[in-house]
Amino acid sequence: DTLLATKVVEILGSGAGSALRVKVFELAGKAEDSRDTYGSQLWPAAVFLAGRLAMLGAAGELEGRRVLELGSGNGLCSLAALQLGAARVLATDYRELPLTLAR
Repeated sequence: DTLLATKVVEILGSGAGSALRVKVFELAGKAEDSRDTYGSQLWPAAVFLAGRLAMLGAAGELEGRRVLELGSGNGLCSLAALQLGAARVLATDYRELPLTLAR
């Protein structure tokens, strides 16, 4: 069994209504396969990009859009895009574990 840790990420964009709360999952311990190390944790770059998405969402720029995230890891940006009104989001990663965490 894989132990998971839950994180609630609060993203503050600039402008009214651009704050966002997203729940993501990470591995609670060390990945069994070293290739899963990167995709099974939350990275500062993902938090930064989700903040940029929050700014776009506040301006209505994501409403009804289709979003493709390459190398999604645990899916923070994909989940943020959905909350911000994207019509459809496709999260991709080369390993199955990160995609499982995003589901």
